[in-house]
Order: sequence, then C-alpha cells, then structure tokens
Amino acid sequence: MFEVPEFEVNNQKVKLEATSENHAKDLYEAIDNDRQNMRKWLPWVDDMQSVEDEQDFIQYATVEMEKQKLLMLTIMVNNQPAGLIDLHSISNVSKHASVGYWLSSKFQGHGITTKALENITKIGFDVLELHKIIVLAAVDNSKSKAVPERLGFKHEATLSQHILVRDKFMDVDLYSKIK
Repeated sequence: MFEVPEFEVNNQKVKLEATSENHAKDLYEAIDNDRQNMRKWLPWVDDMQSVEDEQDFIQYATVEMEKQKLLMLTIMVNNQPAGLIDLHSISNVSKHASVGYWLSSKFQGHGITTKALENITKIGFDVLELHKIIVLAAVDNSKSKAVPERLGFKHEATLSQHILVRDKFMDVDLYSKIK
C-alpha cells in the first residue's frame, strides 16, 4: 500500500505502522495510565475498560479500513505503541477526511504528534488523493490545537456544542489544510 518513513524526534525513533491486535495491550495500558486527562477531551475513553475493548475497537477499525473509510496507524516510539493517529470519515466523492490523534502523556511535548500529523497528511494527499484534511480540537485543548497550527492548517471555524464528552457538549475549533 505505502510505506511511512521512520523519523527521529529528540533522540527517539518514531514510526507509524498499521494498527493490529498485537498493539491492543500496550495501547490499552497507555489509555488507562492517562485516563483522567484523556477523558476531559475524548468521548470514547470511558468505553475503553479492558484490553478486550481495545481489541474489539481494532477489529472494528480493520473492517472500516477494508471499506476504505478509515486509515488508522499506531504511533510507535522506540518500538513501543504510544498512541494512534487516523484519517476517518474518508470521502472518496468529496475527497476529504478528518484526522484524530492521541499520544501517551509520557511522549507529549516533543513534536511527535506534529510529525505524525505531517506524515498522515502527506499520505492523505499523495496516496489517497484527498483534497482537504480536517482536524477538530476542543476549544480549551491548547495542546491539541497547537498541532495543526504548527503545520499551517487554517482555522476555519468554531463549531458550537459539537462534541459530547461526559454529558457535556463542547465547542471545537475546525482546522483544515488544502492540497
């Protein structure tokens, strides 16, 4: 399909690789270790209560990838699963997709997510032939918003009460990049 180059960030070897059930245990442990912080921003965190839940999600994602509606990659840091990045809601008609990402807190603050977004954006444009890539980030999540901003994504809008997290609707900023 395509190969994502390995890259180095602060002397750490980083690679994006196709997510598989082999990653489930480490990904679940990363979520569980960061649960309190992640649940502030991500609506699915409380649904992830076991390694089996992560395996079920990966199986679901695999089916979506076969339908070409999703491209999900594990962010590997020094050969250890550290997070996920994906292109989802892929529209082959309108030629756009949205990006989602999360990274274990122990690897944050070093530019790893920024490089991952840069790489998946390149895949979206060059391999999937998308025209537009969208990132949504909660208005109050400055770390998440900084990622597309560093890569020159344009802030297009603020969407009021757009996501529901722990029974509370949150506003999100919409960023986009055109090929």
